[in-house]
Amino acid sequence: MEIPALFLPALAAGAVVGLVIVLVRARGKPAPASIRLAPEQRGAIQDHFNQGPTLAGSYGWSRRQYAPMHIHSKAFASLREQIAAQLPDHAIAFDVVFESAGKRVDWHGDYESLGPFAFDGVASIQNHDFVSVHFNLTAGGGSLSTLDWPVVSTLHHFVIVQWGIYSRPHKVLNFLSRPLFWLFAKTRPNTVGEGNAFDNMRLHSVGAGAARLSYVVRLVRKDGGVTMSPATVATCASRSTACERLTKVLAPAVTSPTAAGTFAWAGLAADL
Repeated sequence: MEIPALFLPALAAGAVVGLVIVLVRARGKPAPASIRLAPEQRGAIQDHFNQGPTLAGSYGWSRRQYAPMHIHSKAFASLREQIAAQLPDHAIAFDVVFESAGKRVDWHGDYESLGPFAFDGVASIQNHDFVSVHFNLTAGGGSLSTLDWPVVSTLHHFVIVQWGIYSRPHKVLNFLSRPLFWLFAKTRPNTVGEGNAFDNMRLHSVGAGAARLSYVVRLVRKDGGVTMSPATVATCASRSTACERLTKVLAPAVTSPTAAGTFAWAGLAADL
C-alpha cells in the first residue's frame, strides 16, 4: 500500500518530534553513581577546607584547595578501593576542593587546570588520559553534565588553548554548540557524596544551584600514556597559580621524564 505524497511531510515531522522526545527523555535520565564518600570523609574534607589555607578561585569558583591529598590518607582507603574497582585503567594522582557561590559553570574542557602532565590535545582526548571523580559535598548544588564527543571536545580544546577559557571565541563556540548540549548531554546526580566520573578534556559543565563545596579526585591513565618532566611541572604553575604548591613538591621528585601512572603520588602527601 502506497502512502499518499500529501502525508509524507506529516510523517517526517512526526518522526522528528518523536526523535526529539526520545532524546530529551534520554538527556534527563541521570547516569547511576557507584562511588561514594563516607560521611566521616566528607566531614574531614569540609573541616580541612574551613580551617586550612585556601586559594582565590576563578572561572566560577570562589576558593579552592589544590592537592590537599586527602585521597592518599588512611581514612580514605575505602574510597581509593572504590575508584580502583570502577576505573582500573587509571591511577589516582591528587585531589582538589572547590567552593562556589552556586553559579553555573559553562561548558569547557580542562586545559589550564590539567596539572603537571604532558598532554596532546587530540590523543589525550581520544585515549581518556585524564579522568576525574566529582562529588558534591553540600546539598542542592548544581549537577555535572557531560558531552562525551571527542571531535567536538577537540575543537573546543583548541579554541581554549588558542584564546583562553571563556574568551570571546570560546563563548561564541559554546553558543553555537548549545543545541548539541541540550539534546545530547548527560546530566549526573547531584546527590551529596555520590561520585561521578568524567573525562577532564571532554566537554563538561556544572549547573546552577545552591552554594556548594565540591571534591574532585584527579586520575591519569596507567599504561604509560601520561608522563611528567621538569618542563611540564614548571608549566603547570605558569598555566595556573593553584598548581604552584604542588609544583614545589614535584620539582625535586621529577628530574627526568616520568610515567605519571606509576608515580608515587602518596609519597607527596607528607610534604604538602
